[in-house]
Amino acid sequence: MQHTIHRREAPWIGGLILIVVGGLMLATYLVPAIGIYTVLILGIIFLAAFVATRAYGFLVPAAILTGLGVGIVLTPYVTEEMLTGAMILASLAIGFAAIGVVSY
Repeated sequence: MQHTIHRREAPWIGGLILIVVGGLMLATYLVPAIGIYTVLILGIIFLAAFVATRAYGFLVPAAILTGLGVGIVLTPYVTEEMLTGAMILASLAIGFAAIGVVSY
């Protein structure tokens, strides 16, 4: 019986993500106006981790958080209040659809 050793390609990515998330939380505490960009920045961090490792475990949170973050960032620019929720939901749906498109 032969044992196979699975080598992780980039074990430092998880630690780097935790450091950046902590820095982002500190920035949110120091500069409250940056809070609207937090979800989008987290999505971009996971997207960079996916591009660096091609590990699909990073793709799912990257697409979902980026889609949701785009919807949150665009809400101040919507003049109609009733369209705000629909825009956030549509951008989240685009994020979910991106998972299928990228993984294909």
